[in-house]
Amino acid sequence: MDPFEALIGGSNPEGAELKALSAALRKQNMMGMLAQASGDRVLSPLGSRMSTEAYGQAGALGKSRLAAEKLASDERQRQAMLEANESRFAAQQERFGMQQKGVQDRFDRTKAHQFSKTLASEGLTDTVYPMQNLMQYMSSVPEGDLKGVGMLATAEQELTEQGRYVRTLFTALRNPILLARSGAAVTEAEDKRLLREFGMGTIQTEADFRKAVGLLAGTMGNTIGSLYGGIGGVDSAPAQYYIQGAGQGAITPDMFDFPTSEATTSPLAPSSSADIDAMQAELEQLNAQIGMM
Repeated sequence: MDPFEALIGGSNPEGAELKALSAALRKQNMMGMLAQASGDRVLSPLGSRMSTEAYGQAGALGKSRLAAEKLASDERQRQAMLEANESRFAAQQERFGMQQKGVQDRFDRTKAHQFSKTLASEGLTDTVYPMQNLMQYMSSVPEGDLKGVGMLATAEQELTEQGRYVRTLFTALRNPILLARSGAAVTEAEDKRLLREFGMGTIQTEADFRKAVGLLAGTMGNTIGSLYGGIGGVDSAPAQYYIQGAGQGAITPDMFDFPTSEATTSPLAPSSSADIDAMQAELEQLNAQIGMM
């Protein structure tokens, strides 16, 4: 390899500017060598100086080139390390995101399970659909024509088809209400009190019955709305898990146009390892509570 190209490039040189510079320094060196060969007292020292300067310039340029190449190499290594770190960070973020999603999903499903049990413990699971059937039937009968309620309730429930149907609907609603109020042991006094509340005693009217049913529906609606508000509202993940799991048997705030309370709590959204640990601890508490329900 041409010594000047090697000195300048430190490796195989490329580029027109480098080749032109190498040619100029090589020419200067050749002229110096010729001058030295002449033996002339003036030209010979001048030629020696020209050759020395040519080699010196080539060496200096070579060092600069090598320094620049080292800087470029160091920068490439730095970029490679940066990209590797970014890749590792992205992988860690992905793993954390998967862990976060898994914990959040387990948390939401556990809340949904607890919510389902709460609906049952509040007596709603067994009363909502009988109430819905009764209200739908009542809405189909003009006021004043509803049989099986009021002062003639007992006779009409025995003698008329409509009265027997009302008795069937009301019994389906009455039994779970009594159980929810008093547990397994329901006394005769409690049964009679419930009948009076629903306008089915001896001095009550059909209007009393319709009013009692409406009041109970409102109470159930407020309870359902409040329970949904406690898990973040009907659109929250726990609520949606419950609705999907319960299918057609799901109890929702819109069944009787019930009002829905605003969410009173927000589902915990983990954003750090500490949050995930806190959520896992709460999951254990929830599972313990569900086991005792």
